[in-house]
Amino acid sequence: MHYMIKNLLPFGIGVAIGGVAIYAVYKYLKSKDPNNEKLKREAEFEAKAQLAEERLKRLHDLLDKQSFTENLSSKDLSDWFKGQKNNFGEKTKMIIALPTDEILKGLGYPVTEEIDKDKSILQWFYDDETKTVLKIRLVSFVNIDSNFQSHLFENDGMLIVTE
Repeated sequence: MHYMIKNLLPFGIGVAIGGVAIYAVYKYLKSKDPNNEKLKREAEFEAKAQLAEERLKRLHDLLDKQSFTENLSSKDLSDWFKGQKNNFGEKTKMIIALPTDEILKGLGYPVTEEIDKDKSILQWFYDDETKTVLKIRLVSFVNIDSNFQSHLFENDGMLIVTE
């Protein structure tokens, strides 16, 4: 029995050393693996930076195309919807909202100070099936019809327009 233990001890040490060597090779190869965590974090950061850049570009496009009016009324917004409605299907929703931080984020825009939230309004066509904004516009105004403004505030700053 003593002889068996004497032979097993070097064998066990050899297995342990082999295991450590295999683990070291595994760790080295894993560090070269393109799926490693560092590369994943770098790719995620790049994707987030690209998304932020795209959102900022979309915001500047919205600001460049914004409409201006002295006295905003619900009729001004209705006229735009009526003029555009034929371009979209019947399942499309027409929405009017104050440009709050929550609304801007939900629409995929960055929250910035470039939009005067007290003197602007958003209106858009929304496809409920695909969950996409089909067309949007930003309207800046000097004054707003008090009845329309009250109606907006009563509905938490957002209206879904029905025919």
